[in-house]
Amino acid sequence: MTSLFLINPPLSKKEEYGDLSAAGSSAPPLGLVALASVSVSEGYPTTILDAPTAGLDLESTMARIIAARPDVVGITITAPQYQGAAALAGLIKERLPETLVIAGGSHPTWVPEESLLQCPAMDLLVLGEGEETLRDVLAAREAGREFHDIPGLAFLGNGHIIKTRPRPMIEDLDSLPFPAWDVLE
Repeated sequence: MTSLFLINPPLSKKEEYGDLSAAGSSAPPLGLVALASVSVSEGYPTTILDAPTAGLDLESTMARIIAARPDVVGITITAPQYQGAAALAGLIKERLPETLVIAGGSHPTWVPEESLLQCPAMDLLVLGEGEETLRDVLAAREAGREFHDIPGLAFLGNGHIIKTRPRPMIEDLDSLPFPAWDVLE
C-alpha cells in the first residue's frame, strides 16, 4: 500500500513574522490533518510532520523523511514557506528519487506556473482544496495510472506546464472524515 508523509516544512519564527517574531504563534497544520483524514480513511499509511513546531531545520526534516521512506510526500506551502519547501523538494528528489513529491496550499494554488518553473522537483501541484484530489492521486499511483485526468492538478510534461480541469469545491464538508488528529505528533 502506498505510504504518505505530509509535511509542514521548516520555517523559523523570524522567517514567518520578521521583526514581530517574538509575538508570533504557531497553530496545528489543520489542512494536513484534514488531508490525513482522507488518506487514512482510504487505508493509506499516513504520517504528518509539523517541522516548525518540532523545531526542525531542513536537514533534520529530511532525516525524518529518509527514515520513513514514504512513497509519496505532500508539502503544504504558503508564500513565506516557498523557498524552504522548494529546497526540501529538491533534497527529496535527490536522495529519494522514486518518491512522488506533491505540493499544495495557497502558494502553489495562486502561482502554479512560477512554483513549477522555479522548482521542477515538485512532481504535482494540487490547486485548491486537496482532499478529493489527494485521494485520486493516491489511487492513481497505487494503480500505476497517469495523473492527466485528475481534476485540480498542475505539473510539468514535456517541458510544458499542464493544468488539469479545475476541481469543484466540496459542497458538503460533512462528507469528509473527521480530522485525523491522531496522525499528528
